[in-house]
This record gives sequence, C-alpha cells and structure tokens, in this order.
Amino acid sequence: MSENTKLVSVRPCGKFSGPPNYVSTAPGVAYAYLPDYRRSRKDIYTQAPTLAQLAGKLGMKAESLERTVADFNADGTRRPFGEGPYVALGPVRYYITYADSGVAVDERHRVLGPSDRPIEGLYAAGFIGMGGMLLEGLGHHIGWAFTSGRRAGRFAAQASAGIA
Repeated sequence: MSENTKLVSVRPCGKFSGPPNYVSTAPGVAYAYLPDYRRSRKDIYTQAPTLAQLAGKLGMKAESLERTVADFNADGTRRPFGEGPYVALGPVRYYITYADSGVAVDERHRVLGPSDRPIEGLYAAGFIGMGGMLLEGLGHHIGWAFTSGRRAGRFAAQASAGIA
C-alpha cells in the first residue's frame, strides 16, 4: 500500500462494535459494525494494538500515522482518539456504477425515440427507465425498480396481447 492510499477510517475499535455506532449500512447486514467487517471483509479490515503496529501492517510510515492522529487529537474541536486497539478499513475503491439518468420513457414505460415517439416493443424499467428522474435516499431505487418493472411488464404484456 502506498503512502498516498486513502483509508476510510482508523478508529479505536470498541465504540464501533455495536449499536448505535454503526460503521456503514451494507447489503444483507443492514447496519454493519466492526465485527461484521472483521468477519466478512478481511480484504479491507486491519487491526493492531498500537498505531505504529497498524502502520506497519498497512505498509505506512509509523511516524506519519502517529503524527496525523496527534494532529487530529490536538485540534480540540472533535472527540480525540483514545487508546487502541486500532482498526483501519481500506483501501476502498469507489467505482461509479450509475448516474441518475436513463432513457426517456412515457407514462407506459415505452422507450421514446426521435420526436419523443415510442419505439415499438421497447420498454424500460428500473434504473434505465428513470427517464432523468432523481431518486434520493436509501431504498428509493429498489422501490422504483419493483414498481416500474411491474408496470412495464404489464404494459408490454397488454401490448403483445393487443390490449391497450
């Protein structure tokens, strides 16, 4: 790991081992705590009793990590780091998997082509069928996928049966 690799978090581990101090939300887990990461994400979970030992495991200079934590603690505006053991989560790589966009659709989820005319037999649902709609918040995308998928499927079935 290079000196420039960004870590998501380095924290004393006791506080983040149970409610209400979760680390993140995660699929299949809901609220994820450090024991969840220790068990299921060994690729990004590193623990050591001291900052120097943690830095060694991460391939960092101990002085750099210790100085960063000391600077953080000296700031006075935040709760300072306590004693170890310390946990590092990372490196984490973020890949852009989507941007709120999609193809233009009409009220029957038909994909619109030139001059906003429906393309025969082409329907869109879920992320692609958002038509530029912005969905904010946890669960909204999956809710839209279920709802629009059901509607698009019904409209496609009706069209294929000559109903509509």
